[in-house]
Amino acid sequence: MFVALWLSFLLTGIAMAVGVVIWAVKTRQFEEQERARYLPLDTPDDLAAPPPVKATPNMLANLSIITIGLVAIAITLRIVIHHL
Repeated sequence: MFVALWLSFLLTGIAMAVGVVIWAVKTRQFEEQERARYLPLDTPDDLAAPPPVKATPNMLANLSIITIGLVAIAITLRIVIHHL
């Protein structure tokens, strides 16, 4: 039962990834390569001192979601290894 649940989880993730790639190709997300020539290039002076990163609420929310996800994965792996 547990293996079937993980396989369904894995297949759902793969199906979603394939669906996103198909959507991107159908909506021509990869075809606008000409705009890259108009993007400014960074000079070495611009790369020498990057601006300091400030902790914004969005950044803290993203970090907390990532942390919760990593903890959930660690707990799941511990349970799986314990039951083997």
